[in-house]
Amino acid sequence: MNHYEQSALLFYSEKNFFMSYNLFLEAVRMDKENTMFWYGLGDSICGYSNQNEIQKLYPFGISCIKKSFEINPENKYSSSMLERMKNNPSIGEEFISKLKIVSFEEIEKVGVDIPNEKLIENFQKLKSADNKIKAIMHLGETKNPKYAALLEHCILNEENQTIRFAALKRISFYQNDMDLKPIFDSIIANNKVEENEPYFSLAAGGINKDWAKAIHSKFQEKLEKNDVDLNKLNSLMQDEMLYMNLSILFLGGTKTLIRNDKRKEIGDKISLYMKPNVVDDLKQKEIMDDEGRFTSLGMALLNKYLQMIESSQ
Repeated sequence: MNHYEQSALLFYSEKNFFMSYNLFLEAVRMDKENTMFWYGLGDSICGYSNQNEIQKLYPFGISCIKKSFEINPENKYSSSMLERMKNNPSIGEEFISKLKIVSFEEIEKVGVDIPNEKLIENFQKLKSADNKIKAIMHLGETKNPKYAALLEHCILNEENQTIRFAALKRISFYQNDMDLKPIFDSIIANNKVEENEPYFSLAAGGINKDWAKAIHSKFQEKLEKNDVDLNKLNSLMQDEMLYMNLSILFLGGTKTLIRNDKRKEIGDKISLYMKPNVVDDLKQKEIMDDEGRFTSLGMALLNKYLQMIESSQ
């Protein structure tokens, strides 16, 4: 998976062509022979050109699409778009045929070094909370220092808990690029540790500094009181998709079932609302047993989730 491509598609879906073309440019930088990266770059540049009436950029976009087609003539996206452009009276077949295919070095000049303020501004423009979550996940996973300030912003300012957790989970990637201690100090000073657990402590566990190890060791002491495999629990707590799949359990009266350790009833509810492949995944991860009953590990996980939700309300 290319995280630049995935991030670009999120911004493209909301017609933020400025971000999508810059992110597709990063994807092409990593793989200059990928036909879909070149197509996404060209399509985004064309979209940005039209959106902002910068017509001099439009030929660059078409050229990228030609490059995509050159790499793979069977790419239905680039071939279809080139055909539409040939049939467009304002462009035409002759213009397409004579247009030079740009090199990466030439198209790289179209890219913009986006300052932190501009990056945060464009991130905040995303209308879908799901897109914001995925954008933080993918941008964070690039491990590119240029996105560290965005993760910091989300950790300290984002109201959406899942976005904060996604940023916290990945902030340790940047421990060699910035001093992370002020972020954790700010959370402690503002009494926001509990609403950011367990990711606050899990994130500290990935940072090779004495202050971070001290935070994580206190968290480990709390976990050791549970009769579960702590390594498995820690791993499961960092699985965003698992949290999304189980979030239905925190609606209505299911919280009472969790508090009263009603393992079979919880399993029945999951089986009723979830697709079979999700149930199979829960069993594979030892959250449910073969009889559809939640395990000790599964209940420990649900209780941690419940604590997180209630501390943020």
